Amino acid sequence: MSPIAARRDCTPCEPEAERLPSGDAQAPRERRAAARILARILEALPAGVVVLDGRGRIVQCNGLAVDYLGSPLLGEPWREVIVRAFRDFGDGDAVPLRDGRLLNVATSPLGSGPGQVLLLRDVTESCAIQAMFDRHRRLAAMGEMAASLAHQIRTPLASCLLYLSHLERPDLTAEAHHRSVARIRACLDHLERLVGDMLMFARGERLGDEEIDATALLREVRRMTAPQLEAGRCRLILQAPDAACMLRGNRDALVGVMQNLVVNALQACERRRQAHGAGTEAARYEGRIELIVRAIGEKGGSEILQILVRDNGTGMPPEVRERIFEPFFTTRSDGTGLGLAVVEAVIRAHQGVVWVDSQPGEGTTVGIELPLVLPVGGSARRKTSQKTSRKASRKTGREKSKPKGVIDESIQCVDR
Repeated sequence: MSPIAARRDCTPCEPEAERLPSGDAQAPRERRAAARILARILEALPAGVVVLDGRGRIVQCNGLAVDYLGSPLLGEPWREVIVRAFRDFGDGDAVPLRDGRLLNVATSPLGSGPGQVLLLRDVTESCAIQAMFDRHRRLAAMGEMAASLAHQIRTPLASCLLYLSHLERPDLTAEAHHRSVARIRACLDHLERLVGDMLMFARGERLGDEEIDATALLREVRRMTAPQLEAGRCRLILQAPDAACMLRGNRDALVGVMQNLVVNALQACERRRQAHGAGTEAARYEGRIELIVRAIGEKGGSEILQILVRDNGTGMPPEVRERIFEPFFTTRSDGTGLGLAVVEAVIRAHQGVVWVDSQPGEGTTVGIELPLVLPVGGSARRKTSQKTSRKASRKTGREKSKPKGVIDESIQCVDR
């Protein structure tokens, strides 16, 4: 719908502004002139404006709001407009309309009385520019680290050539043959993982639009990592809400992210066990990983899903923690340095944030926050910025109390 047509559909905007407490007939001429000027200002604004009364019904709007949300608007309940106009009115700075455009929706109270004013801004172009900038940043990082990457590729290739030369020996025993083949396979697996991480990091975009049950996703991750957890003598505990928490995005990419974080936590627990040596302290130590899922948000509603991956491993010093998301930064000789960079890229592509809280000897907590898919009739609230969300999540991540509504630990699923 064109802005001109939208203005025609929203003509009650000016008369609504002129409905003053003293009545139109008695209102001074200056007050009526001021009301007309205010109506013109609303129409000239480069953003949509919607005014809600105390019951959540639209009592005033401008033409650009009609262009974004369609008609009719005046007198309609805002919740019904959300269902009609938006594809997914979740938490985030960019909310998708059904026609593909992205809107930023900001709210403020309507003075001292009941009601709200909604400001709608089209951020489609700015989001596209930001996505392009992020992709160029990732590509630039790959270019800057080309020498390091070449070294990482050359090392497993050289090992493969060495083990292949062993296979050419005529006096090679069957046991040595199997051992060389296993080492060649391990080197090729490392190369495959490195190339896969590179592609996901360079691409980084959200590739899916399916609704995902977060608890079911984490149960799948637990099943996939069960053999590694058993071999590493590490216990995995899943704490999840009773109600389903739905996300929207690429299921495979999110499974890869969570699997990456669980494996990192397992390796931290194994390093702590190795640091104890072979004494009784090492025998008493039990690796423990917690996957905690909970809905958080502003008072009056939960719009953000928080996933915590908490371990009791070695932890990280501050200088490592500050660089943990840098591409190609790793503290392991067999690491690619792209695992957590990929995690951050995928979570950002899903309009989420990721953070780390870790202290040496005290373990590590990795927190992820993603927008929930709200049920039909979700209310409009001011969007939480990523910066504010990150600070709040760090505080929440350190809480020791059990989140409300989770399955009791005595009946949680545990892999040993």
